[in-house]
Amino acid sequence: MYRILIACISYIVLTFVIAMTWNMVLFRDIYISLAASSLRPEPIVPLGLLTVVIEAVALSLLFHTFYRSAPSFKNALLLALSVGTFNMTYAAFTVPAKFLISPVWQYASLELAFGIVHYGLAGIAFFFIFGKRVTQDVRAIDGATS
Repeated sequence: MYRILIACISYIVLTFVIAMTWNMVLFRDIYISLAASSLRPEPIVPLGLLTVVIEAVALSLLFHTFYRSAPSFKNALLLALSVGTFNMTYAAFTVPAKFLISPVWQYASLELAFGIVHYGLAGIAFFFIFGKRVTQDVRAIDGATS
């Protein structure tokens, strides 16, 4: 349970640092120009926080459950990026389909790049959170059966 909690907190902090840097510093002006007519004057931060908390719990539970069977750096990245694909494709393709965003290719490119960076870093963080314990558990099981 401790590692799940650490993973959730890590994901929330990591997500906010990456998202704030990406959206409010690096590409702020581009995002404003892409969706000027559909942006709120002030974002509803609690809705964003709720989304991140739900994602943190879901991703942490998935790692806790499925990462044990094949713990490796590659599998940590693969699991995080696979789960992130749902969020990435929604943000990149569904959002501009519903809102007036132009040019779509630029918005989609930014969202896909953000998703790869975001979920790639989350996978790396989760590798360090869940990887050591999994390796120790496997060694303990191997030692007990020999």
